[in-house]
Amino acid sequence: MADIFLIIVICILAIALIFINFYLLVLYSHPDDRDWGMSLFCKILVILGFTLSWAQVLLLPLDVSNSRGQGAGIDMPTFWQAIYIAVLVFSVILIPLLHICMNQMKIKQQVKGFVMHCILNYARLLLSV
Repeated sequence: MADIFLIIVICILAIALIFINFYLLVLYSHPDDRDWGMSLFCKILVILGFTLSWAQVLLLPLDVSNSRGQGAGIDMPTFWQAIYIAVLVFSVILIPLLHICMNQMKIKQQVKGFVMHCILNYARLLLSV
C-alpha cells in the first residue's frame, strides 16, 4: 500500500507547480502579450509544458526513495511512462499545433504546415535517440 502522506505531498506539489508556473508566465510576459483572450490556449500549453519539465526533475528523488526501499512502494515505471508519453504528445502534436495557431495560416497551409512540423519533430526525436 502506498503511503498516504507521500501521495498527498505529490498532489500538493503538482498544484503548487501549476501556480508557480502561472505566476512566472504572468511575471515575464511582454506587456503587449498580457491579453489572455486571444492566446489562452497557448498560455495554458506553456504552463503545462513548464509543469512537465519540472515534474521530470522532481520525480527523481521520489524514484530514488522508492528504489532504496524507503519509499511507499509507488509504481515508478508507470509515473515515468506517463511523463514521457505526455512529453512526446507535447513535442509531436501540441507544440506544432501551437506554432500553427500562433502564425494564423490559412486552412490548406495549416494542414501542410502541421504535417511538416510533425515530420520535423519526428526526425528530431529520432536523431535525439
